[in-house]
Amino acid sequence: MKPLKNILIGIGILVTITIIAMAAPIVTITYPDEGKTVNGTVTVSASASDPDGNITNVSFDYSDNGGSNWNPIGDNTTSDPYTVQWDTTGLTDGSNYLIRATAMNDTGETASDESNTTFIVQNTVSTPTSPDITNVIVTSGATDATVSFDVNQSDAKTRIKYGTTSLDSWSDWDNSTPYSIELTGLTNGTTYNYSLYAYNASDTTCSTNTTIDTFTTKQSAPKIITPDSTPKDVESVEEEKVTFYVEADQIVNISWALDGDNKQTNTSVKNATFITTASTGTHNVTANASNNNGCVIQTWNWTVHPKFYNTGNRIWAADMDLNTTYTWTAQSFSGFFYDIDNDVKSETMTITLASKTNRNIDDGKLVYESKPVNIKYEHDAWGNYTAIGFLAAKYFAGYIDNGVVEKKDMVSRGYLSEVLIDEDEKHTITIGSTLPLKEGYALKAIDISVEDTLVRFVLLKDGEEVSGSDEIVDKGKNYVYQKKIGSVSDVPIILAYVETVFHGRETDAAFIHGVFQISDSPTKIETGDTYGIMKVKQRSNSGIKMENDDSFDLSRDSNVEIMGDIKFKVADSDTLRFAPFVEGLDELRGTVSYSEGAFDWTPFNFEGLYYDFDTGFGSETLKVINASGSSIDENDLVYESKPINTKFEHDDWGKYDLIGFMAEKYFAAYNNTNSEVSSSKDLLSRGYLSKVLIDEDEKHTITIGSTLSLKEGYALKAIDISVEDTLVRFVLLKDGEEVSGSDEIVDKGKNYVYEKKIGSVSDVPIIIVYVETVFHGRETDAAFIHGVFQISENPIELDSGDEYGIMEVTSTSHGIEMKNKEETISLGAGDTIDVMGEIRFKVADSDTLRFYPYITVDVEAEAASKLSITAPDTASKRDTITITVTAGSESISGADVEFDGENIGITDVNGEVLYELTNAGSFIINATKLGYESASKTITVEEYSETQLRIESKSELLQTDMFELTVTAGETNLSGVDVSVDDNPVGVTDTGGFFSYMFDTSGTHTVKVEKEGYDAALKTVNVIEPSAEFKAIAFNITPVHVTHKEPVFITADITNTGNIKGEHAVELRINGSVVTSQNITLEPDEVTTLNFTYTESKPGSYFAEIETMGGEFQVVKKSIGWLVYAGIITAIGLIVIYLVTMRREAIAPIASKVVDAKGQLASKVVDAKGQLASKLSQLKTKIKK
Repeated sequence: MKPLKNILIGIGILVTITIIAMAAPIVTITYPDEGKTVNGTVTVSASASDPDGNITNVSFDYSDNGGSNWNPIGDNTTSDPYTVQWDTTGLTDGSNYLIRATAMNDTGETASDESNTTFIVQNTVSTPTSPDITNVIVTSGATDATVSFDVNQSDAKTRIKYGTTSLDSWSDWDNSTPYSIELTGLTNGTTYNYSLYAYNASDTTCSTNTTIDTFTTKQSAPKIITPDSTPKDVESVEEEKVTFYVEADQIVNISWALDGDNKQTNTSVKNATFITTASTGTHNVTANASNNNGCVIQTWNWTVHPKFYNTGNRIWAADMDLNTTYTWTAQSFSGFFYDIDNDVKSETMTITLASKTNRNIDDGKLVYESKPVNIKYEHDAWGNYTAIGFLAAKYFAGYIDNGVVEKKDMVSRGYLSEVLIDEDEKHTITIGSTLPLKEGYALKAIDISVEDTLVRFVLLKDGEEVSGSDEIVDKGKNYVYQKKIGSVSDVPIILAYVETVFHGRETDAAFIHGVFQISDSPTKIETGDTYGIMKVKQRSNSGIKMENDDSFDLSRDSNVEIMGDIKFKVADSDTLRFAPFVEGLDELRGTVSYSEGAFDWTPFNFEGLYYDFDTGFGSETLKVINASGSSIDENDLVYESKPINTKFEHDDWGKYDLIGFMAEKYFAAYNNTNSEVSSSKDLLSRGYLSKVLIDEDEKHTITIGSTLSLKEGYALKAIDISVEDTLVRFVLLKDGEEVSGSDEIVDKGKNYVYEKKIGSVSDVPIIIVYVETVFHGRETDAAFIHGVFQISENPIELDSGDEYGIMEVTSTSHGIEMKNKEETISLGAGDTIDVMGEIRFKVADSDTLRFYPYITVDVEAEAASKLSITAPDTASKRDTITITVTAGSESISGADVEFDGENIGITDVNGEVLYELTNAGSFIINATKLGYESASKTITVEEYSETQLRIESKSELLQTDMFELTVTAGETNLSGVDVSVDDNPVGVTDTGGFFSYMFDTSGTHTVKVEKEGYDAALKTVNVIEPSAEFKAIAFNITPVHVTHKEPVFITADITNTGNIKGEHAVELRINGSVVTSQNITLEPDEVTTLNFTYTESKPGSYFAEIETMGGEFQVVKKSIGWLVYAGIITAIGLIVIYLVTMRREAIAPIASKVVDAKGQLASKVVDAKGQLASKLSQLKTKIKK
């Protein structure tokens, strides 16, 4: 046989051989591993696999030196599980052991795996022992402690047991190192007992604990209990004392600081207070509470606002630091009732603005409140009654039981009666004569008992005896007349105290010394009633509360009617500035000063000082530097006035310097003035002030030959106009005569300027008139004026040392300064002190110092200078309305009237303009006339409707007059229309649409007319209470110097300024005491002259008074020297009497009549009075010196 090789060679077969590589097996140690501790016989195990073959065996080795040398363990294993028994008893204990497993597959491939970490072989067994605790250290805080220590067994577990009286609290077991245990929630300053515990990790029975020891927690650092946070924000006002209080949780020393300056320290206290004041601005107050345990600081952020931040100013201005919630009280608003003697006030009004720029006042954000207050009767023996202010008037609210009258609460029943008389004067009523009272009442004495103790009275009403009024009164007792007021029965409306009764040979008389009377026609107030924009929200025995029921706007340059006579005047300015006011007040007072020390009055809190409401510029201030006790020392009352550069009302003229002086507005200099009008002319620096007579930007028309009336007798007359309609020729008249050098031709768009020497200053423009345009027509030639400025040609001359009242001029440089330089001012209880000019101080008749400045206002003269518009509040399109312009009680002719900005004509001799309404909507009627304060009124014009009812009637009438109305719709008078008054049905119209009604009470009433198929109509009617009012309008004493027992003759003119005929007892008072009287009966506006003769036996100075007028006379012993002195005194006295006689009360009506008869003569009288007063003041100063 041949070998295979030869065969293969011979056959020639090709064979290909493929070699396939086989994978190695996989092996992993499963035990022991991961740092285990083993002993005795240990089962060593591994897992092994092969992906493409079979494991044939696994062998195990160990190393006792971390893998440097390996030793086999038992035999190879061939099946899964791959384990081997390893006897370790013969090995050396150690911690550096490793295991290795090696797996082999069926192709001889091998793989190995070693332990991840070394493990321990421990065959020697030791006996467990208890741990040892050493180096114990306790570190304690106030409410926690740290206990640190050493333990000789690193794996021993430890904890602590502790308590204040016993070991009653455990910590958790812990074996962390370093050994430290935290204790929390401990009580500061407390001693704790404690013991540390540890046990063997392998045998818990092997434990130990330390002996009981103690540690004491620390006292904690002081903490502030009150206030509850820091910093605290605090707000106050200037001069207000603020109390800062702090309380700590332990005894501390408290140091107080204000703006970093230490002010006060309180030692060893738990609480303390710090009371202080600060100037306006932001301040920081700190209280540092400290002791040995630490310190804590309390901080306050303190904002101090001006004194009148919340209340006290009359004027609220957004550019001042004032609260957006602001309150007016009787102390800051003259319109509210205030009794300074008893510091009694009733009314407050609070407004809340959304911001200082938001002019809209949401509903409910204007709140008026009035509360009843106790008022003393002027007759002290009667005690007190309750009064309440309401809508700026004083009303009777109720009686307090005083033995004379029983308790009566009127306000809770909704009735307010006006207090007509409250006085403690002496009156004499002879038998058959009367004591005139108010509302037509008069108390008549009809008989006196022969014992001189009893007098019999009856009460008359409009001359007729009142049923049930016949009463016999003992001397020292009271006559009381009761009547039902509204729904309240037996209300005393008249009290009269009979001091004594006299039965003489020729005369029987009762002497009255105290009279009180309230109106028997009350005002009824119900919840829900509206007064202006205010609605009554609450009415009870605690008072009255009203709120604005709808939102309203404080529109720029407006008068906002609030309620009754109270209005808000809003400045013509981008800056919101407004103030409440009441027209017709006869006294304007400043904010009340309640204490000694300093007090400032400015135009913001004293209406008697000059203030430009639109610009916000105030010129005058009156400061009390210090009121000590009840006096103001020399130089401690300081008046200052500084010029302010203000705009002319006619903007094109630029500015001039204006200054207030003793509550009047004066021109000081032309400064920043348009050069076409004037160069710089400074009167003040030369010691002169000229009163600003006219400053306006109204439109006026002067036809050729007519005049534009100015002040001080001047009038501008247009005498010709050029054919080109551009030039007008003027001359100036003075008291009807042409002023030399005043003839001037003025182009349209230019100014007529008349210059004159004022004092020692030459070429001062005293009259400036802007000619807007010139018109040359077929029938009329006219110049149209749009701006007039005039200052007085009779300046006041000011020199240092001049005296005005108790004040002396101390400086005229850069303004005016006056001080009470030579006089200490005594603020005696009840005093009225003439300060300067019209400014006076009124001091409370009280042991507590309380006073305010005030000026008196001639209401009639003021009213005569202000235009007033009478026109319907509502009307319909197509109606022709009558617009009437008046000033005071006089109709004003020649007034320019505008409707919705369009001139609609000039008032006729009756002060009327007729105008047909052509559009529906809300419109403003304006009336202007040179020399008068302009007026405006809003009218609502409704769309014309044939079904709209209309009421044609008077809007104002006397209560004694019959109210007559006619109801129309379209052009037809309607019958059968239901008429109601104050929501009470009173009847229906007759076939001619006519209805008549007598009002039971005076006041404002709402008349409503309704008929089915027609729109209802409302009309407000003012019913005037009939009354007779008496006043003196002229007064004279002749002579003013007599020797004792020689008579003086006193004459007075008395008029009835009321609206009905009445009786009145005119009393002559000498030094305040009534010495005689005369009864008079006068019709309205009737005047009578009364003559009195008085003889005084004691020498001295005496003051005679009749009504509100009076004068002084001297009684001396006969002496030759007195004959010379008498001439001087008589001359001065005549001047005094003239001034007293020509009071504003008399001058106003006289002036208006003279104007009608003689042009500008009335203003000459007033000017003459002012000049004479100035001369008299200087004369008095010289005499005094």
